Amino acid sequence: MSAATKVAALVIALRVLVTAFPRQSDVWEIGLAGIIFACFIAGNLGALRQSNVKRLLAYSTVAHSGFLLTAVAAHSALGGRALVYYLTIYAAMNVGAFAIVAIREREIGRAVEVSDFAGWGYQRPLLSIAMVVFMLSLAGFPPTGGFLGKLYIWSAAVANGQTYLAIAGALATAVGLVYYLRVPFALFDRDAAVPAVTRPVNFPLDAGVSIAAALVVLGFGIIPSPLIDLARTASSSLFG
Repeated sequence: MSAATKVAALVIALRVLVTAFPRQSDVWEIGLAGIIFACFIAGNLGALRQSNVKRLLAYSTVAHSGFLLTAVAAHSALGGRALVYYLTIYAAMNVGAFAIVAIREREIGRAVEVSDFAGWGYQRPLLSIAMVVFMLSLAGFPPTGGFLGKLYIWSAAVANGQTYLAIAGALATAVGLVYYLRVPFALFDRDAAVPAVTRPVNFPLDAGVSIAAALVVLGFGIIPSPLIDLARTASSSLFG
């Protein structure tokens, strides 16, 4: 729900606005700017208050809607490429993060709090490293795809004369560090007591999805050219 529906909705929104209402762009740009600011504020404030990891990620999707809508507001070929690139990375890091939360949730038999990841990195190192990649990418750290995606979107906004949206996105990213980094710090906290596992811990499908998604996020962050080429082709069709 956090990934697939957003991908479809944003691509359709860009297509409709650019194709059907190009001459009214000065009107819908203002409307989108208001929605973008609302997403940044509501998403970050909501996530800052959460200790439940699933709710934290859910609120972070609201904040990320602001980044994605910034690419739509740019309504340019560069904005289209930025949107397609970031949507791909966003879908991978969100699906992977929620899959890892699901694994931990099944292990302990209840909703996962940030404290439930304390010390888990020493018990499940591969999954924990994947979770760190997702959190760093959501926060916008290099060399992840999330970092390049945000730079791509901000470049499109600046090129379209919407520097204020790029600045708002940078501020929202800075606030996001506060809650995103709580999970990596908990995962490798040596002094924390790891909650007991009350259910079987063999979830090969979920684990495989998470690790594959982490490779996508990290791989396209280090070698972005293949995905950028695909984004260019897709963007051409959107603006064609």
